[in-house]
Amino acid sequence: MTQIILGVYNQISNKLPAYQKRVQGITEFGFDLLSSTGETRISKIIHSNSIDNILQQAGPESQKWLAITALGHRILSRDLVETMVNFAVSKSAAVVGHILDDCPAHSNSEFFSLHHQCVLIDLDQWRNIGCPAWGEYGVYQDQPLPMCVRSLENFHDDYTPLYLQPGQGTRIYSGVLKEGWNLIKSCLDAGLTVWNFDHETRRRKAHIYPEVGELEHYFNDASTQVHQPSQRQYIETMQSVPQAVFVFNNEPSNTNLVGNRVVNHLYCVAAGFKPLEFLQQRQFDSDTVVHYFDHSQPALDFRRWLVQNWDGCDYLWAIDAYRGVDPAFTANWLALQDYRPQWQIIVDKFGGADAWLALWQRYQQLSHQYHLLDLFDADHCSQLSNMVQAQTAQQHSVIWYSNAFYSDYSRFVVDTETLQAHYENFVDELIKAPGTIEIFGQDANGKWEQIQHGIK
Repeated sequence: MTQIILGVYNQISNKLPAYQKRVQGITEFGFDLLSSTGETRISKIIHSNSIDNILQQAGPESQKWLAITALGHRILSRDLVETMVNFAVSKSAAVVGHILDDCPAHSNSEFFSLHHQCVLIDLDQWRNIGCPAWGEYGVYQDQPLPMCVRSLENFHDDYTPLYLQPGQGTRIYSGVLKEGWNLIKSCLDAGLTVWNFDHETRRRKAHIYPEVGELEHYFNDASTQVHQPSQRQYIETMQSVPQAVFVFNNEPSNTNLVGNRVVNHLYCVAAGFKPLEFLQQRQFDSDTVVHYFDHSQPALDFRRWLVQNWDGCDYLWAIDAYRGVDPAFTANWLALQDYRPQWQIIVDKFGGADAWLALWQRYQQLSHQYHLLDLFDADHCSQLSNMVQAQTAQQHSVIWYSNAFYSDYSRFVVDTETLQAHYENFVDELIKAPGTIEIFGQDANGKWEQIQHGIK
């Protein structure tokens, strides 16, 4: 397990509080993603408007690693920290970040900087070289700077060197120095190479540069034209989410049985095999009705096709076959991970091939209904609530909404306070049902909830 201190740098403290909270919500969603596998443990989170303040608070701690992430920095993969740390260890690096050459045409005429979006610091080495300050943007006079050797290669364009190595001698510089300059200077003075994040790290993260561009206006008015490339890519990615289909589930299995109740109505999002897990763990009969509700029409279409056409034998074949039905079909699962090994895990979870097929064939014979519903739309939420409330006092319903209120997408759509209000309204409406009901999923803060209503 890799233990880290996480420093959260608020570089947009001059922006409106509502925008700061919105971007903070987007950023913090990734923190739980890091901790979800048990391979990363965030021992402490330090929030500050100053990177120097983060360094000062982290300095006395016993942990070796400090990861500084600015607001707007998005964690895309659960193994980001392990990937960063493994790279740093392989290079014996004290500092790994996004190095920028301030003057690519004449690298030693000005200096270099570190972009604030993400920096990994080996605190042991940082302490050994005297706990240097970050180095703020400013105009400096007669500042001694080390000569250095930068890599001939760049990650992109001509200003992103792979590394900076100590050179021979020093020079006196007067002029502008950009952020992170002193941390680079101190490493070079101590004979240490400063490294840029490698490709494997870069593909596991992204940054939306909330301090520039039109994103703030876009959140207030979705018709705003966004030109900043990273922000535009982020918006386009989030807008494509309802078109993707989760072919497997990301969440843990549910093992909490509720007596011997027959499930009369199962309401669930159109993702993976969680619905069958609920049916298997409880009981169902030929009168059980399965209601799929989802904001993704492609997910509902794929689910309908499976029920009507798939024999249950080879899910990976079914995924490939469905692409012939819908060429735009996009199979989704955990970022950067191959979903294919999950199929055998599913078969084993359900007791082997024979047990799985018997369950699937029973399930296929049930009544299935499909509802295009967006839980952030009050009218849509009322439609679901009305369906559940239509059950009789003798009926039992199970509702699984997954992570609808806690996802990268939901944090894009609305702010965290609005998400909490949506979640509370959702639950309040559902528990008006006259029969017994179980509700499963993540609340707006990411906590897994199991709510039982009317069950004694």
